Amino acid sequence: MTITTVFHRPLRRSAAALALTGTTLALLALVLASSRHLGTGQVLAYASVAVGTVAWAVAVLRAVRWVLWLTVVVLGGQITAVAGTIVELAVGVESAKAANLRLLGFAPAVAVLINLAYSTIAVGLFIWLAVRWRRLVRPRRSP
Repeated sequence: MTITTVFHRPLRRSAAALALTGTTLALLALVLASSRHLGTGQVLAYASVAVGTVAWAVAVLRAVRWVLWLTVVVLGGQITAVAGTIVELAVGVESAKAANLRLLGFAPAVAVLINLAYSTIAVGLFIWLAVRWRRLVRPRRSP
């Protein structure tokens, strides 16, 4: 069994769609940062994320093996992101981050909820991948 077997086309398409959702969020933030004159640094950061997530999506769709392996790690790591985001919602968004989100025009809690949804979807993809992996390693026995 190989990583490309586990990462079948529907799973690759779903992972690429998630990456492209990240692209959309980065482009939205880029436009807002630029139109509100928040500085070249922020614009470049969001542009880098947008370019990187497009490249990632293309590599996932093309089943580039090392990218698929790294995607497993990134999707699995989102379990920690979900936990951290829940804590952030409970204790409040750090003041500098909240101020930056307000400058972009977002309510900090809404932005954190969007992040939570994104990370939760990533965890769902990881679970899908793990279940596929398990089933491919240990096929069901016939009664």
